[in-house]
Amino acid sequence: MKILGYEYAVDQSLPYDQIGTFGRCNTKELLIQIASDINPQQQTSTMIHEALEAIICHLELQVPHNEIMAIEAGMYQFLIDNGVDLTPLLGKPE
Repeated sequence: MKILGYEYAVDQSLPYDQIGTFGRCNTKELLIQIASDINPQQQTSTMIHEALEAIICHLELQVPHNEIMAIEAGMYQFLIDNGVDLTPLLGKPE
């Protein structure tokens, strides 16, 4: 997936207990990891969260994590309520 011109790989090969969280973003390696064993709604929500983390990092913004979580929840609901299919960004077949 592209974020601000950077090509990020999305990895869903590891379970929650190996990542230690639902997901994480490594802007140095251009990698977003999402736990393989969380439900599809959580995976989509986590993908939005990690993309926001990347955007905030690349733009060198200072946004507290609790605000990122709030923005992610709002964006998730906005996109889902308006029928936006985010599964292609997760690299999963439709």
